[in-house]
Amino acid sequence: MSRLRRSLRQLQSLLSDREYLLERAGVPRDPRGIVLGCGFATAAAVGLVALLNDDPIGWAYLVAGLLGYLFLQTRLIPVSVWLLVAAAGIWGAWAGARGALVEAGYGAVLAVVAALPVADEWSEEPNPQPNLSPTSAAAEESSPAEIAITSIGRFQVRVGERDLTSRIVDKRTIGGLWCYLLALAAKTPGGSIARAMLASQLSPGLPKRRQRERCRRQLWDLQHDLGPELGALVIVDRSSVRLDVSRTSFDVALLQQLCNELNQRIDSSIDARLLMQVRRALDETADQVFLPDFERLAADAGIDQIAARRAVVEARSHVNFLRAELARLLSQQRAEARASKGEVL
Repeated sequence: MSRLRRSLRQLQSLLSDREYLLERAGVPRDPRGIVLGCGFATAAAVGLVALLNDDPIGWAYLVAGLLGYLFLQTRLIPVSVWLLVAAAGIWGAWAGARGALVEAGYGAVLAVVAALPVADEWSEEPNPQPNLSPTSAAAEESSPAEIAITSIGRFQVRVGERDLTSRIVDKRTIGGLWCYLLALAAKTPGGSIARAMLASQLSPGLPKRRQRERCRRQLWDLQHDLGPELGALVIVDRSSVRLDVSRTSFDVALLQQLCNELNQRIDSSIDARLLMQVRRALDETADQVFLPDFERLAADAGIDQIAARRAVVEARSHVNFLRAELARLLSQQRAEARASKGEVL
């Protein structure tokens, strides 16, 4: 009985959520989509009337209406459908049915509408806050090069002598999002995530419009509530989001840099400075995990568990690969150096 009541409450909640029902039904909101949706609905209705009058042409109109509605937010299929309707009207008029000229004009006009650009879903959302900038407002005033990010074994973010870690971990929602973007950057420096995908991961199960609104608010907070130094690292454009770690001292990027340097010097001796850096990096990261508290931070931010798990697993695998590669290159370089000395002797 309790399970039935629970199901009834959920059903009532869904039915009362008009936005959710419209989203699930694929009802368009933009002017182009509304005009085309009405056109395809009319075509389907004409098809049904024709079928009721035993006219087989009704199947063509019915299929055209359904096909066009399914692919409403594309351009090729709607344009093709309405050009076929216009061509059928012209053919009918040529055959002597003057009323077919109306069909030809109807199809031509809607073909032009279908050729218009598909609405950008991010341009339709309400803007209760100032526009998101490519970086935070203080991006040019901050000094990202002074930021040091430690993520292996422990999580710490410092700017000079100041420890800013608490700014991130104390702000549960946006702090977890900042760490999520850091995990993505650890695997692919400079890589970005599509805003539509990020919105769905931040608010799984909600209608797309609400996902976009919530994502926009969180990105704005991310750029402004963590301080100018950390906010300046969040790069946002109309279609993607990324955390720019290229101008920071990031321990994962340091492992990659050391691997690159050893690769370049594999046939020559390495200096004491590079050797000390490699040994320190291997010692400090030995048996350590990338962002050990990431799961809790991601859960606090409400990020989709599957997406968060995938991101951190890929980042941790990449860190393990870099450590193993660094140890292999160091061992290979030492072997090459010993062999070279043996030849000289």
